[in-house]
Amino acid sequence: MNAYDEIIGAVLREPSLYEKVRFLSPGDFVQDDHIQIWGAIRESVSEGYDPTPERIAASTFLDDQDLPRRLIHRASANVDALIRQAHLISEERSRGRAITLTREALKKLEDRSNPQWRDVTKSLSDNLVSETPTGRSMSANEVQKQLLRRLDRQVSTRIPTGLRALDARLGGGLHPGTLTMLGAFGKTGKTTLCATISYNMEAANIPHLMACLERGGTEVEELKTARRLGCKGFDLGKYKDKIAALAPAKRCCHYVHDTAMTVDDLRHEILYHRRRHGIAAALIDFWQLIQGKEKGESLDAHLTRVAQRLQATSVDADIPIFMTSQLSDNGRSRDSSAALTASNLFLILHRDKDASEAWMETIVSNITDELDIGSIGSPQFILDREAGPHFRDITTL
Repeated sequence: MNAYDEIIGAVLREPSLYEKVRFLSPGDFVQDDHIQIWGAIRESVSEGYDPTPERIAASTFLDDQDLPRRLIHRASANVDALIRQAHLISEERSRGRAITLTREALKKLEDRSNPQWRDVTKSLSDNLVSETPTGRSMSANEVQKQLLRRLDRQVSTRIPTGLRALDARLGGGLHPGTLTMLGAFGKTGKTTLCATISYNMEAANIPHLMACLERGGTEVEELKTARRLGCKGFDLGKYKDKIAALAPAKRCCHYVHDTAMTVDDLRHEILYHRRRHGIAAALIDFWQLIQGKEKGESLDAHLTRVAQRLQATSVDADIPIFMTSQLSDNGRSRDSSAALTASNLFLILHRDKDASEAWMETIVSNITDELDIGSIGSPQFILDREAGPHFRDITTL
């Protein structure tokens, strides 16, 4: 499958991908069928409609009317590969146009009878700029369509965490296309909370990815298995027979564990599992353990880049990403400015040492009201140490 087929098929399969390659013009394509289809896609999007195969077929004069549908089935819709291919195509076509314009200008300059030769150089410069589409402008219909898509996702595709108080504050669950960060002191329960949410998602048959950067998948599975058996994790050795006798259950969790993972590694895993396994959410534990600081890059700049890259990944994959963060002694996230800049929602999990009750403070949010989930005097969650441990809602809610 060539790059032109892949780009068209991917956009027809997932119309939201058009925003990633909208700088391409019909002239960037070579075959007549491709030129017609891409022109129809652009026209459809500019009018505020999704470019469905039926709409494209009805607005083109293709010899093979089933071509759009076949391209959909063959496309991989790999976001990163799609963007790279589109830029390569655009660059090659822009280079070709620049060569043609320069040759035409050179002929005029070599014409000694032309007294306006200075105008030729100015015209060449203007043409080189105007011939190159930037893809920055969008019609009002396109923007309105984006708004409607976002509103539809907000209403219909929230991903519940299984914690009632948290889901209620989120309007039903985690929002697709957003990065939620949760800070906590060491040993407060970051990993336990991730394991809790993962367990709840599996119980609700929600496929998801859990990236374990501190504790491996085996340790998270220990917490979830102990919760299922109703015992403490460190007592699991006494219940090996019960574990073996557990009824087979449909599992919806994919684990990734690597102490040297970079943000690009995580992005690859998220996009791969989204495409191949249909994950609806990703959990990452925890932010400061993501590697890949570049030479000369400050730690703050590195963590900002990581958070921004993951926020962009949540948009590209159209799933929520929930990531924990280590709090410093002053009660704020280490490198908190980076977290506040990149995250859509930043929470802090408060639980006193040796206490079971917990609540969440909302530090910043652009997807909910900035209201806390409980308080010191009115905790909303409890750490159940007898099963897992795991977090659950306080039953008096």
